[in-house]
Amino acid sequence: MLYCAIVLLFSLFFFNFKVRNLNEFGQFDLAHIQIDMNAINLMDINSMPKESVLKDSEMLFRRRARILALQVLFANEFLNEPIEQVLHRIGESLETEIPDFTRQLVETATRHSCGLNLLIKSHLRNWDFERIPLLDRLIIKIALCEMLYFPDIPPQVSINEALEISKQFSNEKSKRFINGILDSIFKELLAAGKLKKTVAETTRGTPGQSSSKNALRE
Repeated sequence: MLYCAIVLLFSLFFFNFKVRNLNEFGQFDLAHIQIDMNAINLMDINSMPKESVLKDSEMLFRRRARILALQVLFANEFLNEPIEQVLHRIGESLETEIPDFTRQLVETATRHSCGLNLLIKSHLRNWDFERIPLLDRLIIKIALCEMLYFPDIPPQVSINEALEISKQFSNEKSKRFINGILDSIFKELLAAGKLKKTVAETTRGTPGQSSSKNALRE
């Protein structure tokens, strides 16, 4: 029990994930959201179209949900408990309800963990799977989950979000590595017809950048 508590505290400290109440995480309440460099500037909200504000707030909400999924998976690497129990523990620690999107990502990544690991291993060149930093490995797995099992999310969005999250928690070398692996896997899945998407965007341009001006973002 003490070990579990220590792991959770370490995970919360490591990610510096600050959620003060349910509104901050569970709703698009811009007044309570902690803004980062990718979020909208609250000073400019009044001059922005309502649709733009809602789109940007949803993008921020989903990024936070992805980061929370990363935190849960990270903690469970040490706890090795049923994933529902880990979700419950972290929800209690943060004193908030776990968003559905976070729960879906965590459960999908856990259910397909072995297959995702094999997919990553097949694209490694002169590098052992075990040498990949845990955080980088989990960021890649979350993005692959979205590519393979979330038909409403464009692949470019999944890759770009992985890179943005890696900026916050990894370094430039890790970002390049993550980008290279995801780009390679994306091209393989696309060529094999394994990307079943309900959105139009299935191409990718320069790594880390949108393939067109109209590319969807999440």
